[in-house]
Amino acid sequence: MAKVYATGRRKTAIAKVWLENGNGQLTINGQTLDAWLGGHESIKKRVMQPLNVAKQETSVN
Repeated sequence: MAKVYATGRRKTAIAKVWLENGNGQLTINGQTLDAWLGGHESIKKRVMQPLNVAKQETSVN
């Protein structure tokens, strides 16, 4: 798979996402998912849900 880019917008917020082949490492604003969200486990599950449904959680970065 080539590197894929998408943009999501809501009100004044803009999210830019790049997906590429990898090992499941997520980087948000230069931090890992755990460092960015801290102990908010329910939010982490919600962030990972689309990748879990597609069974891609460990094959893309």
